[in-house]
Amino acid sequence: MTAERREDIDIDLGPREDLVAHDVYTVAVERAYRGVAGGEVEVAVAAPAGRPTAEPRLEVGARYVLFLAESFDGRPRHLLNPFEAVHRVADDGSLAPVSAEDSLTLRLTREDLDAMADAP
Repeated sequence: MTAERREDIDIDLGPREDLVAHDVYTVAVERAYRGVAGGEVEVAVAAPAGRPTAEPRLEVGARYVLFLAESFDGRPRHLLNPFEAVHRVADDGSLAPVSAEDSLTLRLTREDLDAMADAP
């Protein structure tokens, strides 16, 4: 994560009636296991003011493995699933899920990521 900003995003893609506050992170892509590697992408995480959300909070400067949906119409990408789409990379390279919902959390290893990269 290299930067963060707050933005109201139209979640229904219709008339600008369904605006929801999001934290939009700029992410430097080190490696892609699927999709295009390199460069930067923007990732939007719902953060409605005053309302609890299952979406994880990310930290600028931290490293993560993210599972993202494609963006369209110039909009930031979104997490595929707030419980399984974000794993923090520790200094030793191990992965830890960010979700607070432990019963729904996907456990991911480096071997899992390598297998995804090698799959057709």
